[in-house]
Amino acid sequence: MKKLLLLILLFVPFKAQAVDYIMIGRGGASCGQFNQDIKGSKQWEYIYYSWAEGYMSAINVRNEERFGKSINLSPTSFEGPEQLKFLKTYCTFNPDKSFVFAVMTLFKALGKE
Repeated sequence: MKKLLLLILLFVPFKAQAVDYIMIGRGGASCGQFNQDIKGSKQWEYIYYSWAEGYMSAINVRNEERFGKSINLSPTSFEGPEQLKFLKTYCTFNPDKSFVFAVMTLFKALGKE
């Protein structure tokens, strides 16, 4: 009887639930989570900022390839520490938004430099 049940289970088709992720990594975290994670942790600051750099770099490369336009992601007037400060400020005032929106806002600000 057990063998019959096993055979039935092996050959009965089933549908696995597929999950589509539009984003992976720290960008999907809320700003509130970002605020909590970075409290007293330079390591978490580095993790989030590294994700932001990669995300902005990917957008920049895509824009260069598609539109022939890119921006300077590290102008001397708005380098890494100032960019991290920008992300912290955005997330302080928008804890319910996703961290990716902070990064997108930073990218737009860099485009104005």
